[in-house]
Amino acid sequence: MTLNCKYQDRYLKHQDIKKITIEKQICDKKISSNYFDNVITNRKSSRIFSDEKLTASQLNYLKEVENKAPSSCNRKAVYSKIIFKTADIEKFLVGGKGWIQNADVVMLFFADMKAYKSPNEVLFMPFLDAGVKCMMVSLGAERMGIKNCIVNPNVRSEDELAFRQMYNKGGDKFCIALALGL
Repeated sequence: MTLNCKYQDRYLKHQDIKKITIEKQICDKKISSNYFDNVITNRKSSRIFSDEKLTASQLNYLKEVENKAPSSCNRKAVYSKIIFKTADIEKFLVGGKGWIQNADVVMLFFADMKAYKSPNEVLFMPFLDAGVKCMMVSLGAERMGIKNCIVNPNVRSEDELAFRQMYNKGGDKFCIALALGL
């Protein structure tokens, strides 16, 4: 009987510890939730950037956020290329005319089409996966006080060959762009 009582006491103590841990997690999530709500509420598209440069640590953070983004079927087929201010990206993209050249960095998101199998996947999933990844980076940028704006990813037909030669030698699907700056 004493043995049973000993195990019962240990079990109840464990349950109390578990309850305290769960309550702390709930409290922490409320704090995190409020913080996340503020990030979402304050997020806006910025098309005016200063001449300040993003730091290497800021860019590394944004790449980490990008790498943590979910994707359909956990494919991880979307990746980005960082284009710095010196590149003449504005002449290729339909979106961003008149302001994108002022962004310090433009992230171009591409999808490796070999990861998508069915006809419907090929049509939609690369863009959905890229959109999720881009939005994660956008929210990460907002958290860091980095201005950003999602850019129309269409490339002018007359510039497609030059765009591919300059930014997309692998021939992957260009899905979306994100302008970033301070």
